[in-house]
Amino acid sequence: MKNYSRSLIGIFLAFSSFTACSMNLIDASYDPATDELVFKIAYRGTHPKHTFTVSWEACRTLSDGHREIFGIVLDSDPTDPANLEFEKTERIRLKDFSCRPATVTIGLASPLYRRTLTVPARPK
Repeated sequence: MKNYSRSLIGIFLAFSSFTACSMNLIDASYDPATDELVFKIAYRGTHPKHTFTVSWEACRTLSDGHREIFGIVLDSDPTDPANLEFEKTERIRLKDFSCRPATVTIGLASPLYRRTLTVPARPK
């Protein structure tokens, strides 16, 4: 049932990005100086004031003890008509991020627009 729900959410997000605000994740990285996840996104809309957040799935611990997590990028204005092109860099503080160290995959519903990176253990 959980995979079915994820599939429906993915399909909805994929179609909503085609019909309204088209997005493309350009880059994602971990900034150790600020303990933040930094991602750059290109998007289309009528205004540059879109904000982007990440909806995280549950952290998974694999049989070898390694942890992984997936986050999907959400647009604050997904129904904005895709008239103009914009780029924006967003930063997510990881101070309270409990899935560490971990392999983090972040992106859009489509696997073509995802990036995978490593988030280290919490700095001391």
